[in-house]
Amino acid sequence: MSDVGDAIELTYTTAPGATVVMSWIHTPTGAVLQADVAVPEKIVEGQHTGQYPIVLVGALAGVYEAVFSASGTATGKDSFFERFDPISSIAPLATVGEYTELYGSLSATREATCRALLKRASQLVRDSYPGIDDRIAAGTVPADSAGLAVLNMAARVLRNPDGLRSQTIGPISRSFDVDAASGMLAITAAEAGMLIPPAGTRGARGRLGSARVTGGMVPGRPRYDECLGLLFGPGGQ
Repeated sequence: MSDVGDAIELTYTTAPGATVVMSWIHTPTGAVLQADVAVPEKIVEGQHTGQYPIVLVGALAGVYEAVFSASGTATGKDSFFERFDPISSIAPLATVGEYTELYGSLSATREATCRALLKRASQLVRDSYPGIDDRIAAGTVPADSAGLAVLNMAARVLRNPDGLRSQTIGPISRSFDVDAASGMLAITAAEAGMLIPPAGTRGARGRLGSARVTGGMVPGRPRYDECLGLLFGPGGQ
């Protein structure tokens, strides 16, 4: 799914050297917005790839159909469908501008993907932490922390959309965190720690900055949870 006005890139794959045309149809109204537009083949270092990419924009809400037709070295007809949603009135918790400040510039199509990921990551945070917007407004959860959690969620998918656990290119190999390499939006333990009030602003019994030790209790050694950044035991939560 994409927002109305977003640009997306679709790539049709068939035999190299084919002639490919595409029609772009708004299915709710049946309006043909582009009819039999020629789609050039992608050429890499003078070699035909058999890939025919095209950038499309959804100007209206609803499902669009991209109909690709091939002739010449290959014949066939295939359809791709893409939904465009109205732009939400609820702002995402992070923006594309903030993403590029941290992780660098994006192409037009990847910028559209980033925008969609930030929107859906923000919704996942709001579904998982009801009232998060109120806590941000009250200052008990820093807006920058919530925004960083959303940015990191989107970055993992953009950097590893196929959910690879490891990758080898020539002599270089790298591995990905198995808990975060699903290729899907997810909230990690580190991000969960950004989405709850800091330890100093809440108490286990609802009393801030208070502690009670009854007779016969010997204070144990505090335990620090690195994932959540919280101190448990005497002096902690």
